[in-house]
Amino acid sequence: MSPLRNLYFLFMLFIFCGFMGGVLIMGLQYAMGIDPYNWQGSINQSTDVGLRNSARFFALLNNLTSFLLPALICAYFIARKKWATYLRLTVFSKPINLLWSVLILLASIPLVQYTYSINRQLLLPEWMVSTEASTEVFIRGLLRAEHSYEFWLNIVLFAVIPALGEELFFRGMMQQLFQKLFRSPQLAIWTTAFVFSAIHFQFQGFIPRFLLGGILGYIFFHTGSLWMSILGHYTNNALMVVSAHLFASGQLSVDLEKQEFPWQAGIASLALTLFILYILEKTNVRTDETAQEASGEENQ
Repeated sequence: MSPLRNLYFLFMLFIFCGFMGGVLIMGLQYAMGIDPYNWQGSINQSTDVGLRNSARFFALLNNLTSFLLPALICAYFIARKKWATYLRLTVFSKPINLLWSVLILLASIPLVQYTYSINRQLLLPEWMVSTEASTEVFIRGLLRAEHSYEFWLNIVLFAVIPALGEELFFRGMMQQLFQKLFRSPQLAIWTTAFVFSAIHFQFQGFIPRFLLGGILGYIFFHTGSLWMSILGHYTNNALMVVSAHLFASGQLSVDLEKQEFPWQAGIASLALTLFILYILEKTNVRTDETAQEASGEENQ
C-alpha cells in the first residue's frame, strides 16, 4: 500500500481504537459507580486517593488504546512479522547516543519553557483557554502523591507509557510514513511534530510541544533507533513529574513546569540544543541503505 493509504489507515485506527477504549472506560466507570460524564472534572488536588488511582487507571487505558495499540496494529499490517524491525525497535544504538538523547532534552528545557511563556501570551478562543485550565487541574490532581507508591504510579502514567505509546505512534509510524510520502526527512519530522502537538488539544502549550516533537523526531532520524526517542521523551516527562513532586512536597522552591526563563536563556538553550543535534548527526551517518532499512520491509 502507498504511504498515504497507510497514513489514512493509521488515523482510522487511532479513531477506532480510541473510541473502543472510551467505550471500555465508560463501561468500567458505570460498573464502579463513577459518573462517566463528569469524572474528569471531579479530579483535583483535594481528591481522595481512591478516586485518583481510578482516574490514573482510566488515563492509562486511554493512552494505551489511543496510541500504543493503533501503532502496533498498523506496524503489523504493513510489515507482518517484521513489525518490530519496521518500528526500529530491533536497533540498539551506540551507547554514546544514550547520553546525547538525554542531554538534548535537558539542554532544550529553557528554550521550551521560554516558548511556553510566549505561547501563553497569545490570544486564544475562550474555549481553548478553559479547556486548558480544566486539563491542568486534572493533571495536577493526578500528580498529587500522598503516598510513595503514587509517585511511581505517576512515573509510569506520565513518563513510561507516553514515551512508549506516543513514540511508537508518532515517530515509529507517522514520521516514517510522512518521510516516504514527502521524501523529505525535515518535512516529515516537522509535520509529525505539528500533529503530535495538535492532537494533545492543549493549545497554550502548542509551540513548546511542537518543538519537543521536532527534537524527538531528529533524535529518531539521526540514531535510527526508536529507543533513543523513547528515552528522550521519558527524560522530559519524568523530569516534570519529579519536579512537580518535589515542589508539592516543599523540597523544591520552583515549579519547573511553570518556571519562566529570559530570552537570553532561550537563545543559549537553542544554540546548545542545535550543537548537540549536530554532534548526534555527525556521529550517526545515515546512508540511503540505512534509510531504507529504517522504513522496514512492507508486507513481508
